[in-house]
Amino acid sequence: MKGWHAVPTGVCVALAAALGTLPRRRSWRTGTARPYSQAVAELQGAGVRVGDRVGLIGLPSPDVVWVRLAQARVVAHIPGESAGDYWEGPVERRAEVRRAFEKVGVRALLTAKADPPPADESWRRVEGTSFWYWMLR
Repeated sequence: MKGWHAVPTGVCVALAAALGTLPRRRSWRTGTARPYSQAVAELQGAGVRVGDRVGLIGLPSPDVVWVRLAQARVVAHIPGESAGDYWEGPVERRAEVRRAFEKVGVRALLTAKADPPPADESWRRVEGTSFWYWMLR
């Protein structure tokens, strides 16, 4: 009965390899983590702490990795299909939406955009990435 752990572990590794999870894990180690770790460092430098509440604007699920690495909690989200309405809305409407995020305790807003957010706002870019954040509190 001593080696009974080896079979289930071996089966799990074989299933993971068959499903393609192992190559993704390997690529994580070969450089794809850099933008995420850079974003985490910048968020922490700006004041986001473990357990802080954050809001997302249009982020696709892979980009949430940097939120998880920062050990923050997503408590509000404008999904991708509605993010355009936020970005194209008037300044006053965007400010109203940010106040709604603040009311639920959001410390920082996070997004990923190839184009810069409106210049009239306080978004900060994580250098060398498409990640942006706005500290609300």
